[in-house]
Amino acid sequence: MGRPSVVNERREQIVWGLYECLARTDFSRVTVKDIANRAGVAPGLVHHYFASKDDIYVGLATSIRDRYETMFDDNLAQLPISETPRHATLEFIVDQLILDTPLNRVFYNLVQRSLENEALREPIRALLDHYRDRLETEIGAPGAAIVAHIEGLAIQHLIDPEKFTRNDFVAMVTTFLAKTEETT
Repeated sequence: MGRPSVVNERREQIVWGLYECLARTDFSRVTVKDIANRAGVAPGLVHHYFASKDDIYVGLATSIRDRYETMFDDNLAQLPISETPRHATLEFIVDQLILDTPLNRVFYNLVQRSLENEALREPIRALLDHYRDRLETEIGAPGAAIVAHIEGLAIQHLIDPEKFTRNDFVAMVTTFLAKTEETT
């Protein structure tokens, strides 16, 4: 009997090593050696599992989408009977999308990198399409408008983290969604 394959596990390690790098610094400063160090693997292994650094970026975009989709589904599955899915969605938006500084640094690094690299643009488009569609399904308002609002608040939180409290963000998203419903 052969040894179980560790390909997927190693690839995920490397992808999340890139995440750790991008959460701390600009993509232009990240090297394969940095990614390997964060992933806890030898730099040569990175090249064994990925043809290029861009392939790691593509893998990260997909892994982020999958991880946050799973987190969102788990959040909804654990809802107390007294809580509505819409309320849980709102809480998830604020806690996991607006206030998650490392995620937002990584996301904006990926977006910036995709502007310069066509190979990464398609996975970022797919991530955004999924993001818009899922929020539109859960909230019933135009997904693009919701994403624009969320990302605008996330940028403000990154730049000026002391300006607004969590409750301020909850109020802003709630107000925005109410106004969006009035116009749709």
